[in-house]
Amino acid sequence: MSNRKFALTFYNVQDMNQFFELVDSCREPVYLDLPDEPVCDLRNNKEIQALMKWMAPKAGIERVSVQSNCSEDAGRLLHYMATQKVIA
Repeated sequence: MSNRKFALTFYNVQDMNQFFELVDSCREPVYLDLPDEPVCDLRNNKEIQALMKWMAPKAGIERVSVQSNCSEDAGRLLHYMATQKVIA
């Protein structure tokens, strides 16, 4: 893990299952950036993922901010942000 932090904000994530599969496949933690709470790792965090799906069942995720310390993970997340498609 490097000292670099990559902060990304996603808007209008329609396919939440695909988004969470991408997050779960990351090599290092993907921290959910919450305004008044400590950050938590979104990877494989089924409780938080289920809560996010419950809060926006049809419209998708309107806005979600995450942080990563891994440039490879950040690159894959950025590609998804731009295309809404997952790369291997």
